[in-house]
Amino acid sequence: MRDAHGKFGSGKNTRRCRRVQGLLQLRSRQVDAGEPELLDPKGTVVPDRNAYLRRYLGREDVEVAREGAISHFDQLPISEPFPS
Repeated sequence: MRDAHGKFGSGKNTRRCRRVQGLLQLRSRQVDAGEPELLDPKGTVVPDRNAYLRRYLGREDVEVAREGAISHFDQLPISEPFPS
């Protein structure tokens, strides 16, 4: 998902991404070469991706979007051990 500022939705804030509460409860999948499908928290495909996303997040400035040719990966582990 991308907002009106061109930032992608994420679980964290970075140069290209903004944390969006609730976003990680949703999933998407690519079917063939068509547009990606958006799945609700129960795994059901939603009929209108952008309308559902806006309603679910309570924001009018978001849309389903691809990141494009820029690769994205995390260099750090998903979780780090608690300090002793």
